[in-house]
Amino acid sequence: MRKIIEEYLLDLISKDKKYVTEPLPSENFLATKFKCSRQTARVELTKLLNKGFIRAVKGSGYYVNPHVNSLKLIAIGNKFKYQRREIFEIDQQMLLKILDENKFINVKDVAKYFGFRKIYYNDQDQPVLYQNSYIYKPLFKEINMDIIKKSLMDFFEYNNIDLNMQINNVEIKRTTERDREFLKTDQEFTPTISGIMISKNDLVVEIFERKYLLEGFNVNYAKVL
Repeated sequence: MRKIIEEYLLDLISKDKKYVTEPLPSENFLATKFKCSRQTARVELTKLLNKGFIRAVKGSGYYVNPHVNSLKLIAIGNKFKYQRREIFEIDQQMLLKILDENKFINVKDVAKYFGFRKIYYNDQDQPVLYQNSYIYKPLFKEINMDIIKKSLMDFFEYNNIDLNMQINNVEIKRTTERDREFLKTDQEFTPTISGIMISKNDLVVEIFERKYLLEGFNVNYAKVL
């Protein structure tokens, strides 16, 4: 029953933008519709709240978090085929910045996340994307940077992590000195994707920020995993 309620709510969130300004179905409505207790309905709403999909307004109800642009955005910036990658370990400073700028990401114990930066190059050896990623260390016996460099999805699969969904915040931000350094560009604005990857047991397994060369920015929509 709980899975059915979750799928119903996610379908509403993904298809109808009105729930950014209008409340989602209430606990009472869900309990009546699905013939369950209010407690069961509350549990499912709380799950979505903790994942960052929705926000709670006291005395009013639950609303879709305006920072959530798409529930089904999984392939971004695919105009270029990446010919080369570089990878570096990074500290917690960038993670704190990502969390500060993206209030929909509800993560408490930042010390449990391992950080790395990947830079992607096209066939002309031009950087077209760099990303700052943090993965949840307790899930992994060891952090294998060689596998992560090739593909983070391969690393998750290698560790038997079943992924459920990805939440993204898509913005065009003014280019920073860090962007200029890693993208080797003078572009005034930089497409930025911030978000989280969630496992099927509701853990935030990755927190990320991706910065793109403007001319290579492309968005593809597809069903999640």
